[in-house]
Amino acid sequence: MGQAKVINIVLENGTLDGVVRISNKAGEDVIILSAPRKSVDYIFEVEESQNFGVYLLLSEKQVYVGQSSNLKSRIKNHLAQKEWWNRVVLMTTRGNKFNSSDIDYLESVLINKAHSNHSLDTENKKAGNKHNIERGDQISLDSYIEEAMFLLDFIGVGVFGNFKKDDSKQRIQLVSQNVLNLVQRSNAIKFLQENKYIGKEYSYAKRDNKYNIFAIDPQFTKLDQDWILVLNDIFSYRFILLSIPQGSFTTEDKDKFRHRKDDYNKLTMKINGETLIEKNSGFDFSKYVKEIIPYEA
Repeated sequence: MGQAKVINIVLENGTLDGVVRISNKAGEDVIILSAPRKSVDYIFEVEESQNFGVYLLLSEKQVYVGQSSNLKSRIKNHLAQKEWWNRVVLMTTRGNKFNSSDIDYLESVLINKAHSNHSLDTENKKAGNKHNIERGDQISLDSYIEEAMFLLDFIGVGVFGNFKKDDSKQRIQLVSQNVLNLVQRSNAIKFLQENKYIGKEYSYAKRDNKYNIFAIDPQFTKLDQDWILVLNDIFSYRFILLSIPQGSFTTEDKDKFRHRKDDYNKLTMKINGETLIEKNSGFDFSKYVKEIIPYEA
């Protein structure tokens, strides 16, 4: 029996072919960001894109392995300089733990692995920068590589291994069952209602794909009622259930909210995912959190 692994994965469009953020929960703290070229701006919004790390530029027939102390800056350069690639993969860590020696070593190892796997042409003509690292650091980095290889294989990046395209169906099914089902509104509401978390009256908002906010356009009349608000955090795999009693909003509070330009009877709210403070009015929704419901529940 193989070793059990716990990972976090978010598929922005519900498949492995779109923007993917995947990480482990082991000591290596591996973060991998993957996106089609047309969606690369998304990962530029992620803090880890400015870390030290290594990256892959991919097409169906070619791969380029590189490294940078600022992945975002380097990939922006490649957008202008290399036209052949259609997907990018960034490999870094939580807390930006790599240094220059680390990424020199990782780049060299990955270039060698790409050359040894003849399924793609490797654009790299050199083996990477010379590296001189301590034995202890090498052991740690080799462990990182091993974990990263598993995660890359999981999302179907077969540059370094024997990934078969047919395996992707099994991987997508696995992720869909554990995560993606509750990303979809209909499944989320069904889950919450069947488990008696909410009834028929509620408002719902899903975390924005690029920013840590929940955008919602409720009827203005909600401010004068008992109000159940469901926030679906698809990045932390949890629901934030708010129960706001009638009379919670003062006249001054109500005046601070923005109305939609095309429908004055509706408000336009942007609730910060960390603080639960509404951006335009400054109203603090955090005091009304009734329950945090993880997807595993």
